[in-house]
Amino acid sequence: GLFDAQAQLMREIADRFGAVCELGRRMGVRPLLEYWGHSVNMNRLEDALEVLEKGGMGDEAILADVYHTYRGGGDFATYRRLKPGQLPVLHVNDYPLSKPRTALVDADRVWPGDGAAPWREIFGTLDAAGLDPWLSIEVFNPNYWASTPTATAREGFARLRATAAL
Repeated sequence: GLFDAQAQLMREIADRFGAVCELGRRMGVRPLLEYWGHSVNMNRLEDALEVLEKGGMGDEAILADVYHTYRGGGDFATYRRLKPGQLPVLHVNDYPLSKPRTALVDADRVWPGDGAAPWREIFGTLDAAGLDPWLSIEVFNPNYWASTPTATAREGFARLRATAAL
């Protein structure tokens, strides 16, 4: 049935990511498994962890994303399931509540602190799990493109520092 088809699909994703990881080891790079909130197949951190578990890749790394965690209907508490070193990068865009979760698109992303993300919970969970990822902002909101790249980077950095200090 549907459950069997989904399990088979996750197994195939795990096999393919395993092949990418093997190639990465030979090349001296570490591939990151990223999930997307709008994806049909792998839209939550929980799904990415399932791929690692099915592939026996417990030490491989994930690129997590606050916006995509919310967009995909995942749970921020799931970050606790990650091992130290398993989350080298976290995208920290915020999200508005002006649209239903499933109607959000990349352009709806806002600066950290300008949306509804539970930053204290997120940073507390990262700390409790011993995770210390690089924080990254993706600038998909076209309203931010009117500024210069330098001014946009400065604004993003200031917003990130203010949010991380909560």
